[in-house]
Amino acid sequence: MLAPAATDVGIQSTDYGPALWVPSPYYRSRSSYSSVTIHTAQGSYAGTINWFKSNPYSVSAHYVIRSSDGQVTQMVRNANGAHHVGVHNGTTLGIEHEGYVNNSSWYTTAMYNSSAALVRSFCSKYSAISCANAYNGPSHSGVVVLSTSIDVKGHQHYSSQTHTDPGINWDWRRYYTLLNPGSGGTTKYLDRFESSVGHFTTSPTYSGSTRGISTASSATRTCSTRKNGSCSLRVLLKDNASSSANWSVRLLSGAGNPSSNTALTRANGKIGFWVYAGGSGMKVGVGIDDSDGTERSTTRTLSANTWTYVSWSLTDAAQWNAWVGGNGAITAGTVKLDAIWIERAQTSYDVNVYIDDVQIRN
Repeated sequence: MLAPAATDVGIQSTDYGPALWVPSPYYRSRSSYSSVTIHTAQGSYAGTINWFKSNPYSVSAHYVIRSSDGQVTQMVRNANGAHHVGVHNGTTLGIEHEGYVNNSSWYTTAMYNSSAALVRSFCSKYSAISCANAYNGPSHSGVVVLSTSIDVKGHQHYSSQTHTDPGINWDWRRYYTLLNPGSGGTTKYLDRFESSVGHFTTSPTYSGSTRGISTASSATRTCSTRKNGSCSLRVLLKDNASSSANWSVRLLSGAGNPSSNTALTRANGKIGFWVYAGGSGMKVGVGIDDSDGTERSTTRTLSANTWTYVSWSLTDAAQWNAWVGGNGAITAGTVKLDAIWIERAQTSYDVNVYIDDVQIRN
């Protein structure tokens, strides 16, 4: 929908105090906000603002940020959807950053700090957007579709896109740390699969909690597909032809024995791993052995045929559900990984799922 030009020209932004307000006439009604989209403008700050004020394609963004000093200009009210990421316009807030994808010098400290402060304001205002769920992986040069569970990501990370911004020079790990102060911490790898299957020594059907898959399913180390290092864990899922149940796989760590698993510190802890789903409709979660039983995490939906980093905060009760004897929250100071859960609707086709770098970040 192309709206008429705004009438409150010159009024300071009422959505974000530090921002200037220069209205764009290009916006639409929105349904809700569940993500933030990071853009590189491929142009100057002033040029981008002028373009969003009048252009033949009706494109716009909510905010524009200057490279030299991080100055912010708002152009579409938060209550409306800007025209910046196609079919996703109604559910994501858009931020354009002055500069060009092939020149890293535009991404200044002032710009990163200003942009992160703006996004932190979104995370505090909109319950569906979590800064802890921002993308925290390597930069990409092309279109790489990421899971919808990642709340802050680039234009190039959404489905149905051709744009490749913010591109290879945007430092996502630096940005994540700015969005989550104190999140740098340390990383402990539980399994990297470089020389063995690590703790994942049993079949996907070993647990009595697994449903829908055949005993011919397997979990083996492979060095033909991996995210980092040389190898990963290949989980081959085959349908149980005599069952119509949806797939629910409790892929045990340490055969499900807490004494066989690595101790995890709860304080500021985020348990996560890289995962590649060779089919659509896949979801993953984890089980944690707590002092009062086992808790199950909420699930993360995976995009097909791409590596996605998924993680869960050990201190956020909203990310956990009671399972066997649990109370729906991680309460012990030290806990253990029980299993990685893999879920999918029943299918007769084989599906490969690859897992790499199972880790805890504190």
